Amino acid sequence: MNVVEESSDNLGRWFARYGNDGAETFSARLLNETNELVIAWTANMREIAPSIAEVQRAIGRIIPRITGTASDRLEAAIKAGRFNADLYAKQLSRHLGGQWKVEAVRRSGISNEVWDIIGTRIGGWK
Repeated sequence: MNVVEESSDNLGRWFARYGNDGAETFSARLLNETNELVIAWTANMREIAPSIAEVQRAIGRIIPRITGTASDRLEAAIKAGRFNADLYAKQLSRHLGGQWKVEAVRRSGISNEVWDIIGTRIGGWK
């Protein structure tokens, strides 16, 4: 199924993809002020990169930055040293165009270990 725009409000626009069973398989929020896309990053980048590309096509402009919290499975990969930021960056480049830098950043100031993933478009906007 395709990504659909669910709603919009004063903060941004909501997008989602649903599986054949009706369960949500992808969700994103495009923030109005920055054009930043906020998603839940999963361990399956080959699955979420095409969904991000659908959002980019739907809004008709380049997404310069993608942020969000790592899923439990992705967090486990980060902790085990198996997170491959280059693979994530290559998938974003393949589906969104341009060059990307992806990094995992541990959120500070909280007792639980939470990881944010930040994808930033670098260089040209092609």
